Amino acid sequence: MPNYILSLLIFPIILTIYFLTRIKKENRSKDGNLFKDIIDIAVDGKKFRVENNSFGSLKLYCEGRLVSEFKGMFAMDKKKPKITFIIESDEKNRKLEVYAYSIWTVNLKITLDGVRIAGDNF
Repeated sequence: MPNYILSLLIFPIILTIYFLTRIKKENRSKDGNLFKDIIDIAVDGKKFRVENNSFGSLKLYCEGRLVSEFKGMFAMDKKKPKITFIIESDEKNRKLEVYAYSIWTVNLKITLDGVRIAGDNF
């Protein structure tokens, strides 16, 4: 197959991937970085930040301090959290979970005690 025909077939796929990755998602900011998604949330008076970059790193920060990290290039399991963090308090402990799912773009979901509080609904 001639190269120009192959490029005509591949160009729409590349263009579609580009626009899918540029979609603004709920509670997210790019923070000036094309390859990083950031979700900021507050739970029980504490500030949490989830950062995901395109190179296989998912990080959870609490009050600016790295508390958990997942390193993996593929996130194909929607049902298993990539990060689980227990928020300790005087009243009761709460479980914060970060899910990641990726095919063309990365979808992130953050749950608190099993209820989605931020990110994508999957």
